[in-house]
Amino acid sequence: MTSFLLGWLLPLIQIEPERFDNELIIAAQYGSENFKQEIVKNTVATSASDFNWENMLRWIYGTGVVVNFLLLMKEIFFLIHFYKKGVKTKFSGYTLIETRQNHSPFSWGKYIFMTSADSYSKKELDMIVSHELAHYHAGHLIDKCCFSVFKIFCWFHPLVYVYYNRLMLVHEYEADAPQKSNQNQYGRFLIEQALLQSHSVITHSFNYSPIKNRIAMLTKNASPKIKMTKFAIMLPLLLVFLICATQQIQSQVKNDERKIVNNKMMFKGNEIEFTEELVDSTTIVDPKTGENLVLVTRLAPEPIKINGQKIYLDDVVDAKPILKNSNQKTAIYIFNKIKDKAAALQDGEYNSLINIVLDKKGHIVYYDKISTHKKGGKLADDEQPAIHELNNAIEQIVNELELTPAMLNGNPAIARFSYFFNFEVEDNIATLL
Repeated sequence: MTSFLLGWLLPLIQIEPERFDNELIIAAQYGSENFKQEIVKNTVATSASDFNWENMLRWIYGTGVVVNFLLLMKEIFFLIHFYKKGVKTKFSGYTLIETRQNHSPFSWGKYIFMTSADSYSKKELDMIVSHELAHYHAGHLIDKCCFSVFKIFCWFHPLVYVYYNRLMLVHEYEADAPQKSNQNQYGRFLIEQALLQSHSVITHSFNYSPIKNRIAMLTKNASPKIKMTKFAIMLPLLLVFLICATQQIQSQVKNDERKIVNNKMMFKGNEIEFTEELVDSTTIVDPKTGENLVLVTRLAPEPIKINGQKIYLDDVVDAKPILKNSNQKTAIYIFNKIKDKAAALQDGEYNSLINIVLDKKGHIVYYDKISTHKKGGKLADDEQPAIHELNNAIEQIVNELELTPAMLNGNPAIARFSYFFNFEVEDNIATLL
């Protein structure tokens, strides 16, 4: 049980390394006409309706949960039926229920079910009661109930069944242990009971197989040295598992470097699919020299899908996201948060462009590299650090935004939005234009 629970908990431990800013990357700024062309191209690229695999997998998972829940309810119904119809006899510490049905003895807590007490000798009845009460005193019912729930919600995972079978066998080993002094008679009795039908998965059946393993364990002498060796091996393994979980978090941090491979990028654990880089060229005449020049326009790849689901553009959705904790427009809210950083820039006019992608819950799952540009010229070398610090501040604010989801046809939708604002800096005062 400990190793099973650690398997779920270790990946949730987040040990994030210290993050260092990458080399400053200044994205190319496009004119409004190019930006409109980019939107049109993206709209065409994403207009085709793709089969939604995520919804299909959700239906399959939900169906499996319902089916396994109904199977568990069926087992509980039969258990209640046996309890109501059976002949109940209370003893000190347990209740014996004779069902008059052909099955192997089984128990659920302090309730021991069997066909009839008359079917067994006093010695055999004592062995059954001792075995089933050992389950109760060891708290095996708690393990059984926990795994019954795990099997409902994790029905698709093969390791759940492997763990369950191993755990049930360990339960039988522990319940058989008090009979080590009576190995021969108890072993023969196990073989006789193996021919009878077992019962509910939520109970402990006396004839739980494999009988061969139980008899072998019954006659085996425990070695303290072997137990200590197993623990000595497990501790380093747990450390390795923890490192593996940490490495996964580190990998996600590295994935934030936005490296596109085959038009796809891993960002914050999500797979983002991009358009192809679009390159266009136009021939113009230099008015001074009269020479023909080729003007090349590059449109950077844009996100069109996240985890296989289409990303809609802001002009397609019915309702755009708004801030949950403020009545201000998003661009104004961001500027007010970073205007002190903006005031550190040299005098002049600037503009900032922020592109983000929201999921159906309003969470920001992707954003482009933040870009801030000075109007009318290239930034001087001494201006670069201040711009870099400003962009980092904007990125931090973007990560903290709490927005409502975009709506399309009355349903939340994954959508991409652009926030653009101009501001002026004069005498260390930043003003939104």
